[in-house]
Amino acid sequence: MCCQLKKEQPLRLTEPTVTVSPPENVVYLTFDDGPSESTEAILSLLKRYQARATFFMLSPAMEKYPEGMKRMVEEGHSFGLHGVSHNAKSFYESTSSILGELTEGNRVLERITGKQTMLIRTPYGSVPYMTKTYRQVVKEEGYLLWDWNIDSRDWEYKDVRYVQDTIYQLEQVVREGKVPVILLHDKKSTLDHLERLLVYLQNNGYVMEALNEHLSPIQFKS
Repeated sequence: MCCQLKKEQPLRLTEPTVTVSPPENVVYLTFDDGPSESTEAILSLLKRYQARATFFMLSPAMEKYPEGMKRMVEEGHSFGLHGVSHNAKSFYESTSSILGELTEGNRVLERITGKQTMLIRTPYGSVPYMTKTYRQVVKEEGYLLWDWNIDSRDWEYKDVRYVQDTIYQLEQVVREGKVPVILLHDKKSTLDHLERLLVYLQNNGYVMEALNEHLSPIQFKS
C-alpha cells in the first residue's frame, strides 16, 4: 500500500472478508514500501521490544537496500510482496501485469535472501482495484492477499498523530473481537515515532508477531 494516489482513500473502516485465528493478544505490524534507509533502525527498534513484523516490499527498494532484508531473516520477520512499480495504472492493467510484478518481486527476493513468499499486499490496498477476476487469479497462483484493519495514516500525518490514531483504532478493533493488522510504512517519519507505539503495545500485553502463510488473510470487501 501507501502513499499517494489522488490522496489515498481511507479504507480503515472497511470490514474484512475473513478474520484470522491467531493466539490471543497478538497484533500484526506490517510495513509497506521498503526496504529504505530507515529499515535498519526500524529493525533495531523492533528487536529492542521483542517485536516481529511483516515487510511488504517493492522490488527496486529490495535491490537498493539488501542488507536490511538479510537482517529480517535473521531476526524472525516475514516478507511480503508489494510489486515493482507502485503505480496503480501499471500494476492493475491486467492479470499479466499483476502476476508479472509479483513474479519479479519473488525473483529479487530469492536472489537476495534465498527465500520466496506467497504473502502479498497490492498497491493502495485491494479496493477498488482488485476485481473478482484478479482476486481469483492470484488465489489460483497460491498468493495470500493481505489488506489491514488499522490504517495508521502515517503516510498522511507524518508525525506523532499516527500513533495516537493507531491506538484509538486498535482499541476499537479489539473491542469488536478482531485481530489487529496495522498498516505502517517503512520510512523515516514513521520511524521517528514508532517507539511510542511499541511501548504502548508492550505495556498493554500485546505480542507483536509476523504474518505467515498459515493465517487466513484480512481482505477488504470489493
